[in-house]
Amino acid sequence: MRELKFRVWDNVDYMSTGFTFQHIIDSTVQFTPECVIMQFTGLKDKNGINIYEGDIVNLKSKFRSREYIGEIKNNGIRFYAKDFCFTHYDNPEDIFSEEKDLIEVIGNIHQNPELINN
Repeated sequence: MRELKFRVWDNVDYMSTGFTFQHIIDSTVQFTPECVIMQFTGLKDKNGINIYEGDIVNLKSKFRSREYIGEIKNNGIRFYAKDFCFTHYDNPEDIFSEEKDLIEVIGNIHQNPELINN
């Protein structure tokens, strides 16, 4: 079972470290309704960094010579990387299960939006 962990962006300049529901119950973490909450995917990148919703990842496909950069999204059912074009995958989660050793977190959509816009 995947650990339910979150982090918060304050819509200005602060990104929290990961926290759990227990931290909220214990009041060791607090945030306002304006904050953006991002859920942990349950996966780590090739460097051991937790991958959260809103992270921007670089994926070097072992099937193609091209690199892909995309934002991690959650559609309520699964996490996926927007703009990754893998036509041989029926399930976006397969990208992570088969190629997670090739994924690297390079930033996040809140602090590094230019990574997606380029």
